[in-house]
Amino acid sequence: MWLVASAPHIVIPLIVLVGLIVWWSRGYLEKAKHNGLTATIQGREAQITVLEERLRLAQDQVTITGNRLEVAQVEAATLRSQIGARSDLVGLLATSSSAVNAIIQSSTSNTAITEILAIPHHGGSRRGGGS
Repeated sequence: MWLVASAPHIVIPLIVLVGLIVWWSRGYLEKAKHNGLTATIQGREAQITVLEERLRLAQDQVTITGNRLEVAQVEAATLRSQIGARSDLVGLLATSSSAVNAIIQSSTSNTAITEILAIPHHGGSRRGGGS
């Protein structure tokens, strides 16, 4: 106590200076925290935008796949009726070829949906996966 009483002109400015440094550093740390959270939010928003676009592409591909499946079903029904009517081989060959192509296109579209919706794997360890 004797230091404050004997040298208040030194101790009081030191206390004020320490208070100002603490106040400034608190504001600086809060601003850094705010900037970090803002960057994290912006990163998440970008991820959401990418995922929404992938979902839209997948929905478009589902429509395409549905259309191709309908074509395959029509071709298969035509083939069945031609077989039942004992149509000529040239007609059967054309219809079966068309049906196979429609099935292949449907399968390709279905694979595209899987690829669009697949979660990309980034290297490194998984969270919470242990060692």
